[in-house]
Amino acid sequence: MRPTGTEALRAVQTALTEIIGPELQTAFAQDTAQMLQMLLESVITEFDGAAQDLVEDNATLASLLEEFRTVASATGSTSQELSKAIKESGEALARPDPGSIAISELAARNKELRAALETAVQALERVFEDPECESLAPIRGAMYQHLREVAARGWSFWDVASFREYMMKHRAKRTV
Repeated sequence: MRPTGTEALRAVQTALTEIIGPELQTAFAQDTAQMLQMLLESVITEFDGAAQDLVEDNATLASLLEEFRTVASATGSTSQELSKAIKESGEALARPDPGSIAISELAARNKELRAALETAVQALERVFEDPECESLAPIRGAMYQHLREVAARGWSFWDVASFREYMMKHRAKRTV
């Protein structure tokens, strides 16, 4: 198939740099164009491995949620939030894996598993000080480690938003 996804994205980058860029008059528009260039470069870099990353991430998330359910159920805790997280994790795990390598299906499954992980992490934070829940510390650490590894892969919307906020504050300091 021509152009390939990478070729099409490189064409967008070229147009942004050579045609649109010179027409941008404000610093904000130029900064936004530069941020778009960074995002395009990130997409190009991750394009080839996106499906594999999602397959691996989904397997890791499922494993973490299964371990969470096992360990959390064994604590005997009466925490309603922990019970809710155990239930939500079980429901997410019970739904079948799409069995597809389509990015849209893998991403939908990832979103579902990540939502269950978010509920589990929030529940773990609320029972973290409870002595009867000490056995949950290793799974809590494993969950945070996984989230750090995923975040370290590259840019995300939140990275871009925080970068833009940082730059606005930085510029505000210079103009004062």
